[in-house]
Amino acid sequence: MAIQNKEMNKMNWLRQNWFRIGIIAILLIGLIFYAKHLQNLEINEEDTKRAEFIASRKRDCLEIYKAESQNLDVVQDWNYNQANDKCEITYKDSDPASPTECRNTYKTIIESVSDPKYKTEMQIEEMRCSRGIYKREF
Repeated sequence: MAIQNKEMNKMNWLRQNWFRIGIIAILLIGLIFYAKHLQNLEINEEDTKRAEFIASRKRDCLEIYKAESQNLDVVQDWNYNQANDKCEITYKDSDPASPTECRNTYKTIIESVSDPKYKTEMQIEEMRCSRGIYKREF
């Protein structure tokens, strides 16, 4: 009989407080969603700041390109490299080195390098050399 009274008391308590329990549960779920929303806002703000920074750096790079183009007639192209945060200006030499000179210049570098990525970069630089194209970073 005592066990039955305990069970009845629990049932009565639940019947009397089900609305309060529901409100508390809804508030907790709401707080979880609100916290997630705030976290997403912070991420979006960081993305926006990064995009604004990149746009600013690209504008700066374009200005450097325009200034170089006014001073030199060998300026060919520009690029903002986000990975290195560098502005690259490409120039075309009117009197390029011969392929033999370029090969001799880069041969020892290419042979001494073991990193395949760097070796490929040096081979590309050798090809640019023979075409009279060179880059300068700002």
